[in-house]
Amino acid sequence: MSEQDGQRPLMGKKVLIVEDEMLIAFDLMDTFGDAGAAAIGPAGTLEQAFATFEKDETDVAILDIDLRGVSVFPFAEALVERNIPIVFHSGHGTLENLEMRFPDAAICPKPASREELIDKVTSLLETPD
Repeated sequence: MSEQDGQRPLMGKKVLIVEDEMLIAFDLMDTFGDAGAAAIGPAGTLEQAFATFEKDETDVAILDIDLRGVSVFPFAEALVERNIPIVFHSGHGTLENLEMRFPDAAICPKPASREELIDKVTSLLETPD
């Protein structure tokens, strides 16, 4: 439900990018920056994700599931504990498993359009707690 006719639907929001493929990571940074968000990261490893999260406030996180063979799930669980919305942006994992383990997360399989990603993030942030 984002109207992108010149508006910046994520103005003032902080979006943490956790992605190990740098071309994709920088594209995500541009996508969310263009939508008005402060794009944080990118974090390419689990350790970088935790370190970045500890030093920067985050409104929502975009997570790749497989970070060079290491699962992002421990970080996702930490986000859930702090009520930070998650969008899984990955080519790995099955929908059923993700939906069962992280029922409040949005799933945006790769490849996803910029509009789809922005819409998923916007809808998560509009959802009341």
